[in-house]
Amino acid sequence: MSSNFFVKTLSSFIFLLLILICIYCNRSESSKTKLVFRIHHAYGHKVFLQTMSYAGQKAVIVDSAIARNGNDVIELNIPEGEERPYRLRVSGTRIDILIINDSPVITIEANIFKPQEYSAKNSKATSSVKIFLDNQLKLALKNKNDAVQIDSLKSVNAPKKSIDSLTNKYDQEIADFFKQYINYADTVSSSAAFLFIYNNVDFDKDYNGLKRFISKAAQRFPENDAVQDLKKRTLEYLRTFEVEYEVGNYLPELVLPDKNDFDISTYSLKGKYVFMDFWSTWCNACLKYDKAKVTAKKTFPSDKFEIVSIALDSEKDAWKHYIEVKKYNWIQLIDEKMWQGPTLKAYSIDSIPFNFLLAPDGRILSKAIKPDSVITVLSRNIK
Repeated sequence: MSSNFFVKTLSSFIFLLLILICIYCNRSESSKTKLVFRIHHAYGHKVFLQTMSYAGQKAVIVDSAIARNGNDVIELNIPEGEERPYRLRVSGTRIDILIINDSPVITIEANIFKPQEYSAKNSKATSSVKIFLDNQLKLALKNKNDAVQIDSLKSVNAPKKSIDSLTNKYDQEIADFFKQYINYADTVSSSAAFLFIYNNVDFDKDYNGLKRFISKAAQRFPENDAVQDLKKRTLEYLRTFEVEYEVGNYLPELVLPDKNDFDISTYSLKGKYVFMDFWSTWCNACLKYDKAKVTAKKTFPSDKFEIVSIALDSEKDAWKHYIEVKKYNWIQLIDEKMWQGPTLKAYSIDSIPFNFLLAPDGRILSKAIKPDSVITVLSRNIK
């Protein structure tokens, strides 16, 4: 067998190997998504593409660039991976665009002076969500106008019948507005679009409805890990409401950090009456309890009574600044995981503000006390 034969055979093998490598490279490259972004009037601004925070994960910037002129075309790359929602943002502007990586090449065009009027091409899921959100914005503006009209009628002492009629119409419109999120999430074909819209889905206390909804979604997207994980976490969340603590029950122990990051156990307060309230800096209704708590702290002796305020708040620095400015002089704890944290799992709380009044032995004496009834209820119970 001649040496030429081996040379030809080796050459053929190398040629075939090169072809296979090229095929693999093209396949790997095609699994990525190229984002072509035409941005107007953004000279010198940073453009960046980031993941959306999900299940406690922090948002991560996956690509970025600087606009070099006032009519720049920027190419960004979304890495290979499962279909998911991303945010396309331009620093110092209100440009904040949802992107779903369901196509090899997606084209976006935007103007920093008209942030809502962007266009999206070659991405069915991105376009679908944009159309839906545009329609929701129109409904929101209409609802806002109706609310203004109601306030206007009240200010001129219009007939109660007219006010009630418009109020009932407004309430129904609000209910329909939020129902649209459920309907869209329940029918959209993109798992990433579902995950994005899910943040706005609200079943209130219809826990069985939420259970059916998330179970159906998991069946629709059986291969999507994020949806399957969402189902798991949602069902765990719902199980916390199978037990509701009533007057006479004992609450389990809860350990949370204070503003100095020292862990405090709720059991360390046994022997005293404890007003335990759950709040957040962003909850206006929660702040209505401030006056009652300040009064209670001054009225009842510290050897018999204590207040514990537990904040469900992801912004620890903002919370710490707020309580320092307010100069609260009672125990302040925080659960940064909010609705996925230990507080919800321990106490089955589904909304804030909420509170318990505990006896020295830990029994629940009262719960869900209204702001204007706090002092009365405390006076009746504290011996």
